[in-house]
Amino acid sequence: MGKCLPIPYAKKLKQFLNLNDDRVSMWKGEHCAVIRDDILALLNEGGVSRQDIVDESNSTVRIYIYLELLLKKVRENDYVFFPINHFNGMHYTLLVLNKQSGWWEHYNTLQTKLNIYVDPYFEDAKKLHVKISDYFKHMKDSISRKLNENSICKHIMKSDKVHTLLYTLSHDDREFLMWLRQTNVEYPLKANISCLQQFPNIYDCGVAMMYIAQKKADGELVECVFSAEAMKNMRAHVLCRFINEGDGSWEKEE
Repeated sequence: MGKCLPIPYAKKLKQFLNLNDDRVSMWKGEHCAVIRDDILALLNEGGVSRQDIVDESNSTVRIYIYLELLLKKVRENDYVFFPINHFNGMHYTLLVLNKQSGWWEHYNTLQTKLNIYVDPYFEDAKKLHVKISDYFKHMKDSISRKLNENSICKHIMKSDKVHTLLYTLSHDDREFLMWLRQTNVEYPLKANISCLQQFPNIYDCGVAMMYIAQKKADGELVECVFSAEAMKNMRAHVLCRFINEGDGSWEKEE
């Protein structure tokens, strides 16, 4: 798979792996990091590791941080992608808001492999959809109060703790609330029954979700069948992003 990388990226990757130091991250974000084992899994076509941002154990207040961001993304983008990790890393699916169609769509690459009446992955997606919908409704119902009081609560994470702070409405806050007042954000959920299906006993479900998201974000049609070449190229694309992701890359920390 490493042969799919452009030469400059392959050289940087080799330098990182030659460090042979598990304490050094290839990429580090605010809430998660990509370590040597993650890189080796991508190279060796293994499973994508799991670093939860929101899960069932998170408090409602903690989840609000991400729902606040999500609602703003709904305003700014035609698509919003929400990956879901199921059963402690056993499978990934993708929840996609398509504003043009007015639907949340659930993509599951093991859809046809489940010889049962109820799809447990879709049931998980429905629970998440309820949380998102309830939050959107809560925000719409409180618009008048926020405008009258000229204030808005925002949730900020510092040192892994959530702080709820009251802010005076900014110009952007007012524009956002006015947009929300005029916009229907009650998007129903459905399963995408034409979702590409993967072969059983392979580790590409996480990569496949990224592949579907990338294709839709680029306005391209998603093929009817996953090709091995497409998955290798997607893994290479992800590696390149981590290698060259600005301040989060390992070279910037040296």
